[in-house]
Amino acid sequence: MNRHSSGALYLLAPALLMVVVLLGLPLLMIAVNSFNHGTSPGELSLNLSIENYLDIFRDDFYPRVLARTLMSSLAITALTLVLGFLLALKLWKSRPRARMLLMMIVVAPLLISVVARTYGWLLVLGEKGALNALLLKVGMVDHPVKFLFNEGAVIFGLTHLLVAFPALSIHASLDRVTDEILEAAQMAGASAWRIFADILLPMTIPGVAVGATFSFTLAMSAFVTPALMGGERSALAPLIYQKYIVSYDWGFGAGLAMIFLIAALVGTVAITAALTTPYRKRLAALRLNT
Repeated sequence: MNRHSSGALYLLAPALLMVVVLLGLPLLMIAVNSFNHGTSPGELSLNLSIENYLDIFRDDFYPRVLARTLMSSLAITALTLVLGFLLALKLWKSRPRARMLLMMIVVAPLLISVVARTYGWLLVLGEKGALNALLLKVGMVDHPVKFLFNEGAVIFGLTHLLVAFPALSIHASLDRVTDEILEAAQMAGASAWRIFADILLPMTIPGVAVGATFSFTLAMSAFVTPALMGGERSALAPLIYQKYIVSYDWGFGAGLAMIFLIAALVGTVAITAALTTPYRKRLAALRLNT
């Protein structure tokens, strides 16, 4: 190890120590606790058992909630990517002054508390909310529509919450596309769809992958929006909270948390690979052709 590498390691040592202490040790404690069955809350034992995991899969309730969480998170990721790409294109094509204004509009919701924003949607979508009042007034419905406490409400609420992340990451990738590249494609007779499929999309795949990672992981781990708009059984995170805080069954909750963590990691790796593999193959083909 040369002097520059050792110096960089010394500079990184405090950050690495904080990651180990604040993240690694708690995860290790949760992992050990997930193999403790019947212990008191906060108690760690070396008498390890897989009974908690067996209890989770003996009843199909928890696997169904996990599957529902995964499917909802994938749907939210897809929606935020599509909407985020449209927002990013609008930002990219706007003039500098208009772009700054639009950027402020995109970023502003992130400055509002998640709880306050979710309660705002409750006031709009509730049975006595503004939307139902409007529908009843114009005669489109005879009784209030149940917009809340279902999977669609969770997807809607989290899509609104997370769409800014793909929009900002894709917009940063679009800055790599210069006017000369687009003009060359147009002079070669490429249609708008070919320009999007062969130029814009491949060059923004890194931003798309980053945005998808943010959307998927934040949707998987969301607590407030599923609990308030979908109910505690609409996602796995509220159930883990319930096992820890309400039932005081820390071992069972730790088992759920570990399964949740593994599912989130596998989903993140799969989404990233699915998005970046075609991009890498196309780059390899371009290198061979050149």
